[in-house]
Amino acid sequence: MNYRPGRIGYEMKTRIIACAFALLMSVQVSADISQPDAIVYGTLRIDGEVVGASGAYTVIARVGGADAPVAVYRMGDHPAAGHRYVLHFPHAVQTDGKTPSTDSPQEGALAEVYVMDNTDGNEVLAGSIKVPASGKAQQLDLLVAGKDLDAGYALNNSSANGCSAEGGTCGAVGAICPLLMLCGLVRMRLRYRP
Repeated sequence: MNYRPGRIGYEMKTRIIACAFALLMSVQVSADISQPDAIVYGTLRIDGEVVGASGAYTVIARVGGADAPVAVYRMGDHPAAGHRYVLHFPHAVQTDGKTPSTDSPQEGALAEVYVMDNTDGNEVLAGSIKVPASGKAQQLDLLVAGKDLDAGYALNNSSANGCSAEGGTCGAVGAICPLLMLCGLVRMRLRYRP
């Protein structure tokens, strides 16, 4: 076995340099600097009744009409919130420390807040609010009619009416379509009677 004291020191230095280089590269990849979240909180009422922490509802915020939510809170996720929802809007700045990141919602942008019934997945627009500044909190109490949540379910349910992810007619629309077709056939028959 050839033992060379200088060889071990050389390998250790090489590893340290490689680790430092990898650390430097990882800093370059995540260029944005996180800032404290902005918070929107409040009570959620369905037909005037406060939804408790055990309620089967989720509050969702979207900015700029995007499909992907920027903040989501399922009732009861944080026991300290009690019977309130709490939405955390992430904020970040670029490496200069001043320019807002393009990957987080901008302060003052309009956020639409939806309420989703967890049992059927139907969402209803419940309100809107401007995104608060980083580290700020703002209250927004939400009020939704149960019939609005149910109406969306009746039109979008995936029951035996042919509704599915592939398309088809659903709920009330599924019941009306055959009636319209029948009326059209009767009218055609009456029109072409000899």
